[in-house]
Amino acid sequence: MKKTTIMTAVLTLLASVAIAPLSVSASSHSTIPKTLRGTWYRYNGKSFNTLKLTTHKFAYSGIGGSSSLTPSQKGYKRLYVQKKAGKYTFNHYTKDYQNPGSFKISKRKIGGHYRKALFQYTPTGYVIVLTKVKYHHDYSFQMH
Repeated sequence: MKKTTIMTAVLTLLASVAIAPLSVSASSHSTIPKTLRGTWYRYNGKSFNTLKLTTHKFAYSGIGGSSSLTPSQKGYKRLYVQKKAGKYTFNHYTKDYQNPGSFKISKRKIGGHYRKALFQYTPTGYVIVLTKVKYHHDYSFQMH
């Protein structure tokens, strides 16, 4: 009787552990994580480029024009959120000009203090630094 109770408890525990990762890994590929959401700015020397991230939209506007990614669009304009090696990507692309790069939150020394910033890693090795506050200075840099 005691062995049956212990075996039932062990099987129940194993079943619950096996099911738990399924619900965690089933997160939506069309939802932008809360830590990345908000309006981010980069000073371009004359005005500000803006990146607005909402629950289901990636919208950029700047000197070169504007673009957006949403789950309802087709091709490379379709929002598809993935996390690889600690960085987020937002779409499937086939050509370099379609790639907005990969993104992650990090700290950067801004105005003498370390502040949270959104780092955009471009395919060319350039890192664009975006902040939640409009600073009249570009903190972007080239990776070595």
